[in-house]
Amino acid sequence: MHTLYLSDTVWGELKRCAVMEGSDASKITDYVLRTFLKFIPAINLPQRRTRVKTQEKLNRRNLHLQVDTWERIAEIAQERKYSVSVLTEYLLRRYLGLAITDDLRHRPSGKRSSMAGWQPQIPQGLWPHFQEYDPTQLDLERDADLIIQRTLEFGTWDEVRWLFATFGRQRIATFLYQRGERLLSPVTFNYWRRLLGIKKWQASPFPTAKGELWDR
Repeated sequence: MHTLYLSDTVWGELKRCAVMEGSDASKITDYVLRTFLKFIPAINLPQRRTRVKTQEKLNRRNLHLQVDTWERIAEIAQERKYSVSVLTEYLLRRYLGLAITDDLRHRPSGKRSSMAGWQPQIPQGLWPHFQEYDPTQLDLERDADLIIQRTLEFGTWDEVRWLFATFGRQRIATFLYQRGERLLSPVTFNYWRRLLGIKKWQASPFPTAKGELWDR
């Protein structure tokens, strides 16, 4: 059992997500932290959350994380001089598509802070769906729409979870709003836009043939 201080907003959305995925809060948190450890993105967080800068109430949350996950995360947090709770709150907010609050904003740094810190390692299970590309050369910023499209269309549930942990819920929702209807099959588009609660989107210029639209 490991104790973290997480906001009510994150905790509530995490529990809701767990119900939707048929999982639990501990498993999702462990997965998000393991994804971070796999890529080690270049993020620069404050040492701790200051209650003065947030109206979000923080509470103790007890989670069952794998021992090696906890030990490695604690090591990284100590090296970078921020708490495990700060790092976990930040990563969960990205994964769940929640706003990054002011008390979690990056500290000023001379280094560029962006998704460039995530190494372009596409899960190998997705490689057959990028036959016209070299999967090892795909860039997570430059090729974001392509990666999101192929993963939503063809990915397994584990690969989709990797997608959300890597890009965040908001970035995927933006893709669905801007290009989803045009680049995804009707069944896939309607499934994901309903799951993410997207009620309006930019319509495709190409009409959908009758009988192809699954809207239930």
